[in-house]
Amino acid sequence: MALRVRVVEGRSFSRTVFLEGRLTNDTVAELDEALARIVASPARVVVFDLADLDYVSSAGLRSFFRIQKVMTQRAGRAMLLSPKPQVQKVLEIANATDLTALFTTAGELDQYLDEVQRRIVEGE
Repeated sequence: MALRVRVVEGRSFSRTVFLEGRLTNDTVAELDEALARIVASPARVVVFDLADLDYVSSAGLRSFFRIQKVMTQRAGRAMLLSPKPQVQKVLEIANATDLTALFTTAGELDQYLDEVQRRIVEGE
């Protein structure tokens, strides 16, 4: 199965990257192209919705880590949402959850993003 990548601008400072299929050495270029466009934008928060991601390789992990580094330099974050158990296990093995915030529901994520937006508006 191929990889499908869809990027949605949810808030002015955030992008959600929906991944569907398998993120492998052969498909990572599609993700990297989308991430390059995000890096060129003013986004400070990137959310990876992993609900439909069936597999992630080390190449995919490298892409997650690269965007995390860019967002950290912008005083932002990269976050993971709803990984399937097999993807969650890979993230745990790679200690990726130490580098990113992991949310199990969209509601949890929305609460976090609302707080980030409030802090930006209030200048914190």
